[in-house]
Amino acid sequence: MIGCEASGVIDACGAGVDPARLQERVGVYSPFGGAYAEALTVPQQYALPLPANMPFEDAAAFTHVFLTAHEALHGVAPLRNGSTVLVTAAAGGLAVH
Repeated sequence: MIGCEASGVIDACGAGVDPARLQERVGVYSPFGGAYAEALTVPQQYALPLPANMPFEDAAAFTHVFLTAHEALHGVAPLRNGSTVLVTAAAGGLAVH
């Protein structure tokens, strides 16, 4: 889906979201798309806190790649002691899907 990654600063919180998150720098994964807009609403679990020194441009390109690798290593095929991992295409982002 196009427009599934974004980054920015939280400027409003919905019901049940800790208002301390206001002004938090976040990288966003939006499986719903819409990330090419100037503003985006997503469930709070899709807004990932950013390190203070990470540029927004890097953060917007990071979320989908990171979450794909995380899901592969912790969800689809959980790592165990003694596991072997083959990393292919380590210089790229995601393959076309």
